[in-house]
Amino acid sequence: MNKLILIGNGFDLAHGMKTSYKDFLLNLLRTCVNEALDNGIHSSSDFKIKSKIGFYEKEDIKAVINSPESCETVFNAFAVDDVLVSTSGEKPQKEFDAQCLNPVLRKAINSCFKLGWVDIEQIYYDELIHIASSDAGSYDKKLNTLNSGIESIKKSLHSYLKGLPKPIHNKFMYDVFAAPFSESEFLTDSPDLNKCDHILMLNFNYTYTPDLYIRDLVPQFENNPLVDSIHIHGELYKDENPLIFGFGDEMDDHYKILEKKNDNRFLDNMKSFGYFRTDNLRKLSRFLMEGEYQVQIMGHSCGLSDRVMLNGIFEHDNCRSIKIFHRRKGSPFEETNYKELTQNISRHFNKKQRMRDWVVPYRPDDFLPQVVS
Repeated sequence: MNKLILIGNGFDLAHGMKTSYKDFLLNLLRTCVNEALDNGIHSSSDFKIKSKIGFYEKEDIKAVINSPESCETVFNAFAVDDVLVSTSGEKPQKEFDAQCLNPVLRKAINSCFKLGWVDIEQIYYDELIHIASSDAGSYDKKLNTLNSGIESIKKSLHSYLKGLPKPIHNKFMYDVFAAPFSESEFLTDSPDLNKCDHILMLNFNYTYTPDLYIRDLVPQFENNPLVDSIHIHGELYKDENPLIFGFGDEMDDHYKILEKKNDNRFLDNMKSFGYFRTDNLRKLSRFLMEGEYQVQIMGHSCGLSDRVMLNGIFEHDNCRSIKIFHRRKGSPFEETNYKELTQNISRHFNKKQRMRDWVVPYRPDDFLPQVVS
Protein backbone atom coordinates (compact mmCIF):
# COMPACT_ATOMS: atom_id res chain seq x y z
CA MET A 1 0.00 0.00 0.00
CA ASN A 2 1.39 3.40 -1.02
CA LYS A 3 0.50 6.83 0.33
CA LEU A 4 -0.45 9.82 -1.85
CA ILE A 5 -0.68 13.11 0.05
CA LEU A 6 -2.53 15.94 -1.71
CA ILE A 7 -1.24 19.27 -0.41
CA GLY A 8 -3.27 22.42 -1.03
CA ASN A 9 -3.25 26.02 0.12
CA GLY A 10 -4.71 25.17 3.52
CA PHE A 11 -1.47 23.34 4.26
CA ASP A 12 0.53 26.54 3.81
CA LEU A 13 -2.02 28.52 5.82
CA ALA A 14 -1.68 26.01 8.66
CA HIS A 15 2.04 26.83 8.64
CA GLY A 16 1.33 30.53 9.21
CA MET A 17 1.95 31.55 5.60
CA LYS A 18 -0.23 34.28 4.07
CA THR A 19 -0.73 32.47 0.78
CA SER A 20 -4.48 32.86 0.24
CA TYR A 21 -5.77 34.82 -2.75
CA LYS A 22 -7.25 37.27 -0.25
CA ASP A 23 -3.82 37.91 1.31
CA PHE A 24 -2.33 38.35 -2.15
CA LEU A 25 -5.01 40.80 -3.29
CA LEU A 26 -4.76 42.85 -0.12
CA ASN A 27 -1.01 43.17 -0.55
CA LEU A 28 -1.41 44.14 -4.21
CA LEU A 29 -3.96 46.86 -3.43
CA ARG A 30 -1.88 48.30 -0.62
CA THR A 31 1.23 48.36 -2.81
CA CYS A 32 -0.59 50.25 -5.56
CA VAL A 33 -2.19 52.76 -3.19
CA ASN A 34 1.10 53.41 -1.39
CA GLU A 35 2.75 54.17 -4.72
CA ALA A 36 -0.06 56.57 -5.56
CA LEU A 37 0.49 58.30 -2.21
CA ASP A 38 4.25 58.58 -2.76
CA ASN A 39 4.14 59.66 -6.41
CA GLY A 40 0.68 61.14 -6.78
CA ILE A 41 -0.30 58.41 -9.23
CA HIS A 42 -0.07 54.67 -9.81
CA SER A 43 -0.37 53.45 -13.37
CA SER A 44 -0.22 49.82 -14.50
CA SER A 45 -2.10 47.39 -16.68
CA ASP A 46 -4.23 46.55 -13.63
CA PHE A 47 -4.96 49.91 -11.98
CA LYS A 48 -5.01 53.64 -12.57
CA ILE A 49 -4.96 55.40 -9.20
CA LYS A 50 -4.66 59.15 -8.76
CA SER A 51 -4.12 60.54 -5.27
CA LYS A 52 -5.90 63.65 -4.05
CA ILE A 53 -4.13 63.60 -0.69
CA GLY A 54 -2.35 66.71 0.53
CA PHE A 55 1.19 66.54 1.92
CA TYR A 56 0.15 66.73 5.57
CA GLU A 57 -2.57 64.11 5.23
CA LYS A 58 -0.42 61.51 3.53
CA GLU A 59 0.97 59.72 6.60
CA ASP A 60 -2.46 59.56 8.26
CA ILE A 61 -3.99 57.88 5.22
CA LYS A 62 -0.99 55.55 4.94
CA ALA A 63 -1.49 54.45 8.52
CA VAL A 64 -5.09 53.54 7.74
CA ILE A 65 -4.31 51.72 4.49
CA ASN A 66 -1.44 49.68 5.95
CA SER A 67 -3.06 48.84 9.27
CA PRO A 68 -3.60 45.07 9.79
CA GLU A 69 -7.15 45.92 10.88
CA SER A 70 -7.97 47.74 7.63
CA CYS A 71 -8.47 44.67 5.44
CA GLU A 72 -12.22 45.21 5.00
CA THR A 73 -11.71 48.94 4.51
CA VAL A 74 -9.28 48.43 1.63
CA PHE A 75 -11.51 45.92 -0.18
CA ASN A 76 -14.54 48.11 0.44
CA ALA A 77 -12.73 51.08 -1.04
CA PHE A 78 -12.04 49.32 -4.33
CA ALA A 79 -15.25 47.33 -4.47
CA VAL A 80 -17.57 50.33 -4.30
CA ASP A 81 -17.57 52.31 -7.53
CA ASP A 82 -13.82 51.80 -7.97
CA VAL A 83 -13.20 54.78 -5.66
CA LEU A 84 -11.10 54.72 -2.52
CA VAL A 85 -12.66 56.70 0.34
CA SER A 86 -11.33 57.95 3.64
CA THR A 87 -12.22 56.12 6.84
CA SER A 88 -12.57 59.06 9.19
CA GLY A 89 -15.65 59.44 11.36
CA GLU A 90 -16.75 62.32 9.16
CA LYS A 91 -18.68 62.00 5.93
CA PRO A 92 -16.47 60.00 3.53
CA GLN A 93 -14.75 61.97 0.82
CA LYS A 94 -13.07 60.70 -2.31
CA GLU A 95 -9.35 60.66 -1.56
CA PHE A 96 -8.36 58.75 -4.68
CA ASP A 97 -9.65 58.24 -8.18
CA ALA A 98 -9.13 54.50 -8.68
CA GLN A 99 -9.91 52.53 -11.79
CA CYS A 100 -9.45 48.75 -12.03
CA LEU A 101 -8.59 47.77 -15.60
CA ASN A 102 -8.27 44.02 -15.01
CA PRO A 103 -11.68 42.29 -15.26
CA VAL A 104 -10.59 39.30 -13.18
CA LEU A 105 -9.16 41.51 -10.43
CA ARG A 106 -12.33 43.61 -10.39
CA LYS A 107 -14.53 40.59 -9.74
CA ALA A 108 -12.02 39.11 -7.29
CA ILE A 109 -11.98 42.29 -5.20
CA ASN A 110 -15.77 42.37 -5.10
CA SER A 111 -15.84 38.72 -4.06
CA CYS A 112 -13.42 39.38 -1.20
CA PHE A 113 -15.51 42.32 -0.03
CA LYS A 114 -18.86 40.51 -0.19
CA LEU A 115 -17.87 36.93 0.67
CA GLY A 116 -14.53 37.29 2.45
CA TRP A 117 -12.85 34.83 0.05
CA VAL A 118 -12.16 34.46 -3.64
CA ASP A 119 -11.33 31.81 -6.26
CA ILE A 120 -9.48 33.69 -8.99
CA GLU A 121 -9.22 30.68 -11.30
CA GLN A 122 -12.97 30.09 -11.17
CA ILE A 123 -13.63 33.78 -11.90
CA TYR A 124 -11.37 33.59 -14.93
CA TYR A 125 -13.12 30.48 -16.25
CA ASP A 126 -16.59 31.99 -15.73
CA GLU A 127 -15.55 35.10 -17.63
CA LEU A 128 -14.07 32.96 -20.40
CA ILE A 129 -17.33 31.02 -20.81
CA HIS A 130 -19.29 34.27 -20.81
CA ILE A 131 -17.18 35.66 -23.65
CA ALA A 132 -17.33 32.41 -25.62
CA SER A 133 -21.11 32.23 -25.23
CA SER A 134 -21.71 35.81 -26.34
CA ASP A 135 -22.32 36.88 -29.90
CA ALA A 136 -19.43 35.92 -32.20
CA GLY A 137 -17.37 38.58 -33.92
CA SER A 138 -17.16 41.04 -31.00
CA TYR A 139 -15.19 39.02 -28.46
CA ASP A 140 -11.66 39.66 -29.72
CA LYS A 141 -10.78 42.63 -27.51
CA LYS A 142 -12.51 41.18 -24.43
CA LEU A 143 -10.65 37.89 -24.78
CA ASN A 144 -7.26 39.56 -25.14
CA THR A 145 -7.98 41.77 -22.12
CA LEU A 146 -9.04 38.76 -20.04
CA ASN A 147 -5.97 36.70 -20.93
CA SER A 148 -3.55 39.55 -20.39
CA GLY A 149 -5.28 40.18 -17.06
CA ILE A 150 -4.74 36.62 -15.82
CA GLU A 151 -1.12 36.76 -17.01
CA SER A 152 -0.59 39.95 -15.00
CA ILE A 153 -2.10 38.29 -11.92
CA LYS A 154 0.17 35.28 -12.33
CA LYS A 155 3.28 37.47 -12.44
CA SER A 156 2.17 39.51 -9.42
CA LEU A 157 1.33 36.36 -7.46
CA HIS A 158 4.73 34.87 -8.31
CA SER A 159 6.47 37.98 -7.00
CA TYR A 160 4.31 38.11 -3.86
CA LEU A 161 4.92 34.49 -2.90
CA LYS A 162 8.68 34.87 -3.36
CA GLY A 163 8.64 37.64 -0.77
CA LEU A 164 6.94 35.63 1.98
CA PRO A 165 8.91 34.41 5.02
CA LYS A 166 9.82 30.74 5.23
CA PRO A 167 7.33 28.41 6.94
CA ILE A 168 7.83 26.87 10.37
CA HIS A 169 8.23 23.12 10.89
CA ASN A 170 5.20 21.45 12.51
CA LYS A 171 5.77 18.20 14.44
CA PHE A 172 2.12 17.20 14.03
CA MET A 173 2.50 17.27 10.25
CA TYR A 174 5.66 15.20 10.50
CA ASP A 175 3.83 12.58 12.55
CA VAL A 176 0.98 12.44 9.99
CA PHE A 177 3.37 11.93 7.10
CA ALA A 178 5.25 9.21 8.97
CA ALA A 179 2.21 7.43 10.43
CA PRO A 180 1.41 3.87 9.33
CA PHE A 181 -1.93 2.86 7.86
CA SER A 182 -4.89 1.88 10.03
CA GLU A 183 -7.09 -1.08 9.17
CA SER A 184 -10.20 0.97 10.01
CA GLU A 185 -9.43 3.31 7.10
CA PHE A 186 -10.11 0.63 4.49
CA LEU A 187 -13.39 -0.98 3.54
CA THR A 188 -11.91 -4.14 2.01
CA ASP A 189 -8.89 -6.30 2.79
CA SER A 190 -5.69 -4.73 1.51
CA PRO A 191 -2.07 -5.84 1.25
CA ASP A 192 0.13 -5.71 4.35
CA LEU A 193 -0.64 -2.32 5.95
CA ASN A 194 2.61 -2.41 7.88
CA LYS A 195 4.52 -1.93 4.66
CA CYS A 196 4.67 1.01 2.29
CA ASP A 197 6.83 1.22 -0.81
CA HIS A 198 6.27 4.84 -1.78
CA ILE A 199 5.07 8.05 -0.09
CA LEU A 200 4.40 10.80 -2.62
CA MET A 201 3.59 14.38 -1.65
CA LEU A 202 1.64 15.93 -4.53
CA ASN A 203 2.04 19.65 -3.96
CA PHE A 204 -0.59 21.85 -5.64
CA ASN A 205 0.99 24.99 -4.14
CA TYR A 206 3.86 26.98 -5.61
CA THR A 207 5.76 27.02 -2.33
CA TYR A 208 8.19 24.48 -0.87
CA THR A 209 6.49 23.80 2.47
CA PRO A 210 6.29 19.98 1.99
CA ASP A 211 10.07 19.89 1.62
CA LEU A 212 10.31 20.65 5.36
CA TYR A 213 9.34 17.04 5.97
CA ILE A 214 10.93 15.10 3.14
CA ARG A 215 14.55 15.48 4.16
CA ASP A 216 14.34 13.88 7.62
CA LEU A 217 11.12 11.87 7.40
CA VAL A 218 11.38 8.40 8.95
CA PRO A 219 8.14 6.58 8.07
CA GLN A 220 6.80 4.15 10.68
CA PHE A 221 6.68 1.08 8.45
CA GLU A 222 8.50 -2.23 8.55
CA ASN A 223 10.29 -1.41 5.35
CA ASN A 224 11.96 1.81 4.15
CA PRO A 225 9.66 3.49 1.59
CA LEU A 226 10.72 5.97 -1.03
CA VAL A 227 9.66 9.50 -0.02
CA ASP A 228 9.49 12.23 -2.65
CA SER A 229 7.34 15.08 -3.97
CA ILE A 230 5.93 16.49 -7.19
CA HIS A 231 5.33 20.23 -7.48
CA ILE A 232 2.53 19.70 -9.96
CA HIS A 233 1.71 23.40 -10.46
CA GLY A 234 5.29 24.60 -10.74
CA GLU A 235 7.93 26.09 -8.47
CA LEU A 236 8.85 29.65 -7.57
CA TYR A 237 12.56 29.29 -8.27
CA LYS A 238 12.74 26.81 -11.15
CA ASP A 239 12.27 28.10 -14.67
CA GLU A 240 12.13 24.53 -15.95
CA ASN A 241 9.02 23.95 -13.80
CA PRO A 242 7.04 27.16 -14.50
CA LEU A 243 3.91 28.17 -12.63
CA ILE A 244 0.65 26.69 -13.94
CA PHE A 245 -2.22 29.03 -13.22
CA GLY A 246 -5.66 28.71 -14.76
CA PHE A 247 -8.47 26.17 -14.82
CA GLY A 248 -8.50 22.39 -15.11
CA ASP A 249 -12.08 21.19 -15.44
CA GLU A 250 -12.36 19.82 -18.95
CA MET A 251 -15.24 17.64 -17.73
CA ASP A 252 -17.40 20.74 -17.35
CA ASP A 253 -20.38 20.91 -19.72
CA HIS A 254 -19.31 24.39 -20.87
CA TYR A 255 -15.79 23.36 -21.85
CA LYS A 256 -17.04 22.16 -25.24
CA ILE A 257 -18.06 25.74 -25.95
CA LEU A 258 -14.41 26.81 -25.67
CA GLU A 259 -13.19 24.01 -27.92
CA LYS A 260 -15.81 24.71 -30.59
CA LYS A 261 -14.69 28.34 -30.87
CA ASN A 262 -11.64 27.06 -32.81
CA ASP A 263 -9.61 29.86 -31.26
CA ASN A 264 -6.68 28.65 -29.17
CA ARG A 265 -6.73 31.78 -27.02
CA PHE A 266 -9.74 30.28 -25.22
CA LEU A 267 -7.49 27.38 -24.16
CA ASP A 268 -4.35 29.35 -23.28
CA ASN A 269 -4.88 29.04 -19.53
CA MET A 270 -6.30 25.54 -19.29
CA LYS A 271 -4.06 23.66 -16.87
CA SER A 272 -3.84 20.49 -18.96
CA PHE A 273 -1.77 22.28 -21.61
CA GLY A 274 0.59 23.64 -18.96
CA TYR A 275 1.32 20.10 -17.77
CA PHE A 276 2.90 19.26 -21.13
CA ARG A 277 5.84 21.54 -20.34
CA THR A 278 7.21 19.05 -17.78
CA ASP A 279 7.01 15.32 -17.04
CA ASN A 280 5.29 15.88 -13.67
CA LEU A 281 1.99 14.42 -14.85
CA ARG A 282 3.76 11.31 -16.16
CA LYS A 283 5.50 10.89 -12.80
CA LEU A 284 2.11 11.02 -11.10
CA SER A 285 0.66 8.50 -13.56
CA ARG A 286 3.52 6.12 -12.88
CA PHE A 287 2.87 6.38 -9.15
CA LEU A 288 -0.85 5.65 -9.61
CA MET A 289 0.02 2.50 -11.56
CA GLU A 290 2.66 1.24 -9.08
CA GLY A 291 0.10 -0.37 -6.81
CA GLU A 292 -2.73 0.26 -4.35
CA TYR A 293 -2.63 3.55 -2.48
CA GLN A 294 -4.38 5.68 0.11
CA VAL A 295 -5.06 9.35 -0.62
CA GLN A 296 -4.58 11.80 2.24
CA ILE A 297 -5.98 15.30 1.69
CA MET A 298 -4.17 18.05 3.57
CA GLY A 299 -5.36 21.59 2.95
CA HIS A 300 -6.69 20.99 -0.58
CA SER A 301 -10.25 22.25 -1.10
CA CYS A 302 -10.80 19.76 -3.95
CA GLY A 303 -12.42 22.50 -6.01
CA LEU A 304 -13.28 22.25 -9.68
CA SER A 305 -10.13 23.98 -10.91
CA ASP A 306 -8.27 20.64 -10.55
CA ARG A 307 -11.18 18.36 -11.47
CA VAL A 308 -9.62 16.28 -14.26
CA MET A 309 -6.55 15.37 -12.21
CA LEU A 310 -8.52 14.64 -9.03
CA ASN A 311 -10.98 12.47 -10.92
CA GLY A 312 -8.06 10.43 -12.27
CA ILE A 313 -6.68 10.00 -8.74
CA PHE A 314 -9.92 9.21 -6.91
CA GLU A 315 -11.42 6.85 -9.50
CA HIS A 316 -8.22 4.99 -10.35
CA ASP A 317 -8.48 1.23 -9.82
CA ASN A 318 -5.56 1.36 -7.36
CA CYS A 319 -7.21 3.90 -5.05
CA ARG A 320 -8.37 2.14 -1.87
CA SER A 321 -9.03 4.89 0.65
CA ILE A 322 -9.42 8.68 0.93
CA LYS A 323 -8.56 10.23 4.27
CA ILE A 324 -9.52 13.87 4.89
CA PHE A 325 -7.67 16.16 7.27
CA HIS A 326 -10.22 18.90 7.93
CA ARG A 327 -10.02 22.46 9.21
CA ARG A 328 -11.82 23.15 12.46
CA LYS A 329 -12.78 26.08 14.68
CA GLY A 330 -14.04 23.76 17.44
CA SER A 331 -14.38 20.08 18.15
CA PRO A 332 -18.01 19.49 17.00
CA PHE A 333 -18.53 18.28 13.44
CA GLU A 334 -20.51 21.43 12.63
CA GLU A 335 -17.46 23.58 13.37
CA THR A 336 -15.28 21.89 10.76
CA ASN A 337 -15.15 21.99 6.95
CA TYR A 338 -15.36 18.19 6.64
CA LYS A 339 -18.86 18.23 5.11
CA GLU A 340 -17.83 20.91 2.61
CA LEU A 341 -14.80 18.86 1.58
CA THR A 342 -16.85 15.71 1.00
CA GLN A 343 -19.30 17.75 -1.09
CA ASN A 344 -16.41 19.06 -3.19
CA ILE A 345 -14.90 15.59 -3.52
CA SER A 346 -18.22 14.17 -4.74
CA ARG A 347 -18.03 16.39 -7.85
CA HIS A 348 -14.91 14.50 -8.94
CA PHE A 349 -16.59 11.09 -8.87
CA ASN A 350 -18.62 9.64 -11.71
CA LYS A 351 -19.02 6.43 -9.70
CA LYS A 352 -20.68 7.72 -6.52
CA GLN A 353 -20.68 4.34 -4.81
CA ARG A 354 -16.89 4.24 -5.05
CA MET A 355 -16.72 7.54 -3.18
CA ARG A 356 -18.94 6.17 -0.40
CA ASP A 357 -16.68 3.13 -0.13
CA TRP A 358 -13.35 4.96 -0.18
CA VAL A 359 -13.84 8.12 1.94
CA VAL A 360 -12.88 7.55 5.59
CA PRO A 361 -15.72 8.75 7.89
CA TYR A 362 -15.22 11.88 9.97
CA ARG A 363 -12.83 11.60 12.88
CA PRO A 364 -12.29 14.58 15.23
CA ASP A 365 -8.55 13.99 15.51
CA ASP A 366 -7.94 14.19 11.74
CA PHE A 367 -7.45 17.94 11.48
CA LEU A 368 -4.79 20.43 10.44
CA PRO A 369 -3.58 22.46 13.44
CA GLN A 370 -2.07 25.91 13.11
CA VAL A 371 1.68 26.13 13.64
CA VAL A 372 2.63 27.79 16.90
CA SER A 373 6.09 29.34 16.77
